[in-house]
Formats: sequence, C-alpha cells, structure tokens
Amino acid sequence: MLINGTTIDATPTVGRLHELDLDPAGQGAFSDGRQGAIWFGVEFDAGVTGAATFFEIILPLVVGRLTALSVVGYGAAAPVHTITLTDQQGRDWSFNITGDTDNCIAAPIPDLVGQLTFKATATNMAGERVRYALYFTDNVTILNGTVPTGTGFRHVTAGAEDAAARTIATADVDADAITYEKMQNVSATDKVLGRSTAGAGDVEEIACTAAGRALIDDASAAAQRTTLALDAHARTQASPADPTGTSSAAGVMMGLAGSITPVIGSKVVVMITGDVKAGATQTAGMQIRYGTGTAPTNAAALTGTAVGNPVAMIGTIAGQWAMTCHAIISGLTPGTAYWLDISLSASGGVVTATAKNISITAFEIL
Repeated sequence: MLINGTTIDATPTVGRLHELDLDPAGQGAFSDGRQGAIWFGVEFDAGVTGAATFFEIILPLVVGRLTALSVVGYGAAAPVHTITLTDQQGRDWSFNITGDTDNCIAAPIPDLVGQLTFKATATNMAGERVRYALYFTDNVTILNGTVPTGTGFRHVTAGAEDAAARTIATADVDADAITYEKMQNVSATDKVLGRSTAGAGDVEEIACTAAGRALIDDASAAAQRTTLALDAHARTQASPADPTGTSSAAGVMMGLAGSITPVIGSKVVVMITGDVKAGATQTAGMQIRYGTGTAPTNAAALTGTAVGNPVAMIGTIAGQWAMTCHAIISGLTPGTAYWLDISLSASGGVVTATAKNISITAFEIL
C-alpha cells in the first residue's frame, strides 16, 4: 500500500485493513486539534474470538513525542487489546486496553526515533471493526519511500529527507555526545594521545612510561622536583684541620677524610681549595684523589684514583700561596660512600711543604 508515495507494510493475520490515514501535520483529520496524527482501521473476520496477533503495521516515520493512543471499536463486543510500539532503536512500549479508550498513555513517550512498528493482539473481536489512532505533539515526517542515491545513511534536513545518502558529518553529532567508550581502543598500555609527527595531521599514540606518568600527575613544579629527587642529591662541605706537611718528592696523602655518598646518579663535582706554604726554590704539587673503604691517613702512601690535573706551585722565595683543585668524578655507584683527599709532594728544597686552610666542597650532578 502506498500513502503519500510511501510504502506501508500492513499485515493483518486475520481480517483486513479497511482504512489508513497519515496526517503528519495535523491538518484537520481530528477536530480536537491534536497535532501529527496517524490512524488506521481493521475489520475482522466473523468468528475470531480467541487471542491472535491480528494486526501489525510498519510506519516509515521520523517521529518525536507520542502523547496519546486511542482505541475505538465498532461493534457490540468488548474486545481486549494488547498493543506494542517499537521504534528503530528497538525500544518497546506496551499497553493493555479493555474496550474503548480515548487515551491509554499515562505520560507522553519522548524521543521516538525512526521507523515505528505497531503490533496488536486481541480477543473477542468477532466480525467487528476497530480504529487505532496515534497522536504526536510534534509534526511527523513521512519518509518519501524512495532510496537515496549514493552510499551512506538516510538523512533528514529541515523536515525533508535528502535525495542523496550521507555519511555522518561533524554537524550531525551533538556536542558532548561521544563518550570515551565509543572511541577506538589504544593499541597498548602506556600511551597518550597527541601528535609527534611534524605538522598538522591525525592524532597519534605517544609512548608514556611509568616515569612519564609520575611526572604528569604531579600538581606543581615543586612536586615534580620531588619526583625527580632533584632536591635529594648528595652534597657536602668540610673544613678539616691543617694536616702535617711533607718533604716527599713522590707525594703522600694528606688524610683530609672528606667524603660523599651519591644518591641519585653517578657523577660528583669535587673542589678542594686552600693555601700551600713552601720554601724558596721549592716545587709543591697537589692532586685530588678518591676511593672506597677506609680513608687514608696523613703521610700515607699514594692510594685511590687521581682525578683532575695536578696543580703545581713553583716558588722563588719562601711564602704561602692560594691553590685550587677541582674535578668531575664519573662512574660512581649510588649508595656507596667515597672518601675525598689530596696528595701533596715537595721537591727542590729541604723545607717541608704544607697544605693549610683547606675547604672541601662536593655535590652530585646528573
């Protein structure tokens, strides 16, 4: 059956469809002014008294809010109806009706979507007619019964179906309508979405390890410094007593007993400053040394690992001169204590060379 160019699938299992009227705009089909009406009548064969699915109609509509459902019988019997409405999203609404009723819907049904299926089962309908009517507060759009051109979905613009099928465009999706569950899955754990390839383009997955997440979830720069342990690095400052000097040309340890234990890395900056007192025509040489285990004592033989260039003081007259030794020590093991010292040598004279006013500064770097 065609109504307004639209194929209507009406399939009574008993009886016959004897009237069908679609009045989408509510233009006079009903005198009470209810807008958007669909009504149809069924005449049943004589002797149909048992329960039977006697009528089903599929309406190709785009509909909105259903406000009323009426049933009017034309005969002496008091039929009992069970009516089910199903929209294109598969949602069902059921109503049980005895006899005639002007409105069996307690509250409006909002947001009916797409094609609507009306199905009725009844008893005690011997040879009678019945008219069912649906009323809507919004205008009802009847799909035009044709197949849109192209590939995609049917699409309605301003109450009329587009001639061409369309894929889903940005304008068809409501703001905030896409939930996280509807997005595609990421390929694995430890990923953030962004773009690492140069220029504009598709969103890409960027690796984000546990270390990266530990920084991202910090609330402030101070918290990130804590995560990175930037304020936990080892540092030391010492001012040992002046050690006993030496006249050894080979050099001996001064026994300063400085120390540092790395915490976050394997590199330490060491600076040892002070004065050297020596005689005329005497050369004094100094160099930083470090090691693990027991620190050397004053005048002990050379030990540990020498770092940095040796510093030499060549005197023409007896006196006291400033000296500085500094170096970066690498390859250290966090949690291991290292002693810090200098070696001192004296050559070219008989006067003892002495290190005085020593200051030791050491700190970790990354």
